[in-house]
Amino acid sequence: MKTFNTKLPDELKYLPVPYMNSILPTMIEESAQLPEIVIEAKSTGPFGAMPIMVISAGMFPPEREEEWKIGNELDIEMLNLSTDTRRIIAKDSGHYIQEDQPELIAEIVSDMVKKFITQQQAAGNTGI
Repeated sequence: MKTFNTKLPDELKYLPVPYMNSILPTMIEESAQLPEIVIEAKSTGPFGAMPIMVISAGMFPPEREEEWKIGNELDIEMLNLSTDTRRIIAKDSGHYIQEDQPELIAEIVSDMVKKFITQQQAAGNTGI
């Protein structure tokens, strides 16, 4: 299978061409909007007791250590957005956790839904 091999980070350059063709426009658009996204994100919250789960990548190439440090700091900051936060480090995943460990994401989402339903029932909301 032909792969996308240009000046991309190592973890991206060997992805199949159809996959790269489908995500590359979005990556470029998000990169262009990054300054606005950061401003908006910094003005977000706090969220009271809303449950927030921060899922962090556990694997990064050594040459991207500086990016990892920044990402780690941002992930830790997100824990201050609510009084009900939890962080999970997906030790066997890089940036695309949903690709590397889909079972972990499924488990986390299931747990969050169960927690939400339990909270709503405890509050007397029976329409769940």
